[in-house]
Amino acid sequence: MPNNRGKDFLFSDDCGFINGEDGESYRYSDGSGYYHGADGSDGYIYSDGSAYYRGADGTDAYKYSDGSGYYRGADGSDGYKYSDGSGYFNSADGNRSSYYADDDNDDDYSLR
Repeated sequence: MPNNRGKDFLFSDDCGFINGEDGESYRYSDGSGYYHGADGSDGYIYSDGSAYYRGADGTDAYKYSDGSGYYRGADGSDGYKYSDGSGYFNSADGNRSSYYADDDNDDDYSLR
């Protein structure tokens, strides 16, 4: 799961992986869906907004129904999102992105 997918998982409403191009995915009318990657990775988003992702490479991620969540990439990247929408993401190369609670649209990855 590339770094942008880690950010997508934490900071987008659909957790990013549901519409992956390298495997099979499906989204149900209640908002839930699944993802099965060609590499053996697996993910699911539930109708309450919680989700998980397990990468074949050891990546581990979970998002709770209150919007908080964590991401631990096999490449050394990691991140956390708090229930108020704020959070951070550290890329594998050591760059840190911070997100603030008053951002209007998480999908834009607004940084300040």
